[in-house]
Amino acid sequence: MSANQPLVLAKLTNAPNHAECRPMAAKTAMALDVLESDHCAQMLRLLGDAERLRIIQALREGPVNVSEISKRTRQKIANVSHHLKALREGGLVESSRDGRYVMYRLLPGAYVESANGKVDHLDIGCCRLEIPKPRTVRRKKSRER
Repeated sequence: MSANQPLVLAKLTNAPNHAECRPMAAKTAMALDVLESDHCAQMLRLLGDAERLRIIQALREGPVNVSEISKRTRQKIANVSHHLKALREGGLVESSRDGRYVMYRLLPGAYVESANGKVDHLDIGCCRLEIPKPRTVRRKKSRER
């Protein structure tokens, strides 16, 4: 090909419109993002607060209201309510009305209780957070003399 000859490009038939075209690197990067990185980072930020982890521990025992969670975690009711809203919006907690109280509980799909293991886990999709089961306190029997 000489320098004076124009470059001729072949016309593609049945080519997708430009909105559907993505560079190959972007397609490969999306195919490799099996963690769904944005969602995973958002969920890890949600669990990155010690107060929220304490609330999750309090909810392991079953449905409870805000004031009971506040007592168990030694937090102000307003703070507990704020954190519960974030956990509910994150898909880890659900609420239901029981008379004049709103009861909160961990979603069954998010919280998986281990029947025979030492740890339960919180499944957030991209990873699992292991939560050790509460230890049962065994008292030593005193010897009678």
